[in-house]
Amino acid sequence: MIDLTIERMNLGFDVASGQEHRARPIAQRAVEILARRLDERWLIQERLPRVVSVDALEVPEVQLDLPRLTDEQAAETIASALADALALKLGLRP
Repeated sequence: MIDLTIERMNLGFDVASGQEHRARPIAQRAVEILARRLDERWLIQERLPRVVSVDALEVPEVQLDLPRLTDEQAAETIASALADALALKLGLRP
C-alpha cells in the first residue's frame, strides 16, 4: 500500500467557460484513479520504493477539451499524467 498525500494540485483551464463546476469532481476522480493504479502496481509486486518522500512533482501540461470529454475521460488523462510523472520521479518505468 502506498501512502500519498497531495497537499495542492494546480489545474489551469484555458477554454472552460461553463465547465468550471467540473474541475473539482474531475480532480478528485483523477486522484482516485491514481491511487488505484498505484495499488495495482503494488499488488503485482512491481519494484516500488519502500519509503520515499517527494516534496514536489512537476507534471507536464495536459490539454483537455472539456466540452468534448466526459469527467471520467478527463480524470483518466490527468491520472495518467500524474502516474507518469511520479514514476519518472521515483526512477520507475511509466
